[in-house]
Amino acid sequence: MQNLLPIVEQLHVEAYKLCNKKFGKYFSNAGNIGIFCQSDEEYKQLTILKDKITRQDTNPMRKYFELIDPITIEKKENIPEAKYTHLYIRKPDPSPYGKLRGDIDFYTTENELEILKSKVNETQNHGVEIYNQKGVGDLIQMSDSKYETVAYISTKKITENIRFRAE
Repeated sequence: MQNLLPIVEQLHVEAYKLCNKKFGKYFSNAGNIGIFCQSDEEYKQLTILKDKITRQDTNPMRKYFELIDPITIEKKENIPEAKYTHLYIRKPDPSPYGKLRGDIDFYTTENELEILKSKVNETQNHGVEIYNQKGVGDLIQMSDSKYETVAYISTKKITENIRFRAE
């Protein structure tokens, strides 16, 4: 857990800052956190840790695994507290996306998501795009070269469906 907590804290702070920078507000945290490993050794270590701190699943190819004890990051300055309940450990990936440190999911209502998607389509908000995850639906993806985190906004239903997808 010692290796994981600083990464979770970094992703937490950066994802909330992304929301605020791109949309001027914070969204509800879905509890999903993905860690993008930067080396095979880190992947091996974090996978061993994941197996100890998450519930075992009948489908070992699941993307997200439920944490036995959720990770809570307390409120800091104006960044809200959040509880992370599901963990994804991603294999090293040489693509620009894989060079990031991880991602966090946020959610909003279907109505607000549609309004946000319209705004994304109407403006050139750099670092914000609509991403269609095959078999799941549309998400708004936020990134910024200042951060090593990607943040997504969708509906609560989509954030829950993402947890049960296989890699």
